Amino acid sequence: MFVEDVFVSENVNGTVSNDRFIMTYTRDTAGYSPDASRIFWGDTAVAGDKTLAGHVSLVINGTTYWIEVYAGNTTATCCSNLVGTFDAVGVYESYGHVLILVNNTDLRWVEIFTKT
Repeated sequence: MFVEDVFVSENVNGTVSNDRFIMTYTRDTAGYSPDASRIFWGDTAVAGDKTLAGHVSLVINGTTYWIEVYAGNTTATCCSNLVGTFDAVGVYESYGHVLILVNNTDLRWVEIFTKT
């Protein structure tokens, strides 16, 4: 079972607003090795309300998936830049979760989606 963990601040397509976030989840990570060349950097100590702002495309092993991007009413120390197509109105279906390395210290899961 995946359990909501923390929001991680991220910029999207170079927009430096410092109020965009992705949700991470915890679950067993035993036996998984992090990919140190693909680190998601961002502030994880972010308070305040978050609302779904849309999805951004992310290519994983040659296939395009989408991750949810949230907007917050607080700003954070920033972060990595997610580069992909941003869509605020599409219809998405959960596909599963992928493991990411956050701030080069924490393995966390992120839910990925397909666009319908």
